[in-house]
Amino acid sequence: MGVESFDPEVAGANNLNCTFEMAFEAIRTVNRIGGVRGENGCHALLPGINILLGLAGETPETLGRNFAALKRLVEEGLLVRRINIRQVVPFPGTALYEQAGQKYLRMNRRYYPAWIEKVRHEIDMPMLERLFPVGTVLKDLCSEVHNGGTTFLRQIGSYPILVAVPERLALGERFDVRVTGVLPRSLTAERIC
Repeated sequence: MGVESFDPEVAGANNLNCTFEMAFEAIRTVNRIGGVRGENGCHALLPGINILLGLAGETPETLGRNFAALKRLVEEGLLVRRINIRQVVPFPGTALYEQAGQKYLRMNRRYYPAWIEKVRHEIDMPMLERLFPVGTVLKDLCSEVHNGGTTFLRQIGSYPILVAVPERLALGERFDVRVTGVLPRSLTAERIC
C-alpha cells in the first residue's frame, strides 16, 4: 500500500490521497479477507506498507507520526507482510523536484538511520513473530544461495520472506522448514524435509 506517510501535513503537501484512517481501514479489510494461514504456511493475502522519507513538508515530527502509526498496527493486532522504507529520488522535471528537491532529505537524513533501526526492531520483529511464530512449518522453499555454512531459501511468490537454514543444502532444490527464530527482515529455520 503506497501510504508514503502517515503525517497529514506531508500527505497534503505531496497531494497524497490516502488518509491515516483510510489506510487503516484498508489494512483491516485485507486482514479480514487474507489473514488466514494457507497450506504453505504463509497467510493467504496481507498488505505491505511503503514509507517514503524526504517528501515535501517532512520534519522530525513526521518520523514520530509514522512510527506511532506503525506501532498502532502492532497494538491493534493487524498484520502486514512488509514495511518498505525508501528515500525519495526527486528527478528533474517532476513535481517533487520542483517543489522540494533534496531539501527535506538533507534536513532530516541524520534522523533516518536511528528511526529505521527502531522500526526494524520494535515493529518488524514483533510483526514477523506474529506472522511466523517459532514452530511454523513453511513448505516448498527453493534454496537460492550459500553464505558460509548457511543456505538462504524462499518460497516462490510475490515478495517472499527470506529464510536462513544453518546447513549447506543443495541449491535449486525444494525444502520444507520449521521456523526457529526471527531477524529484523528475515527468519531462521531448520530443514524438516
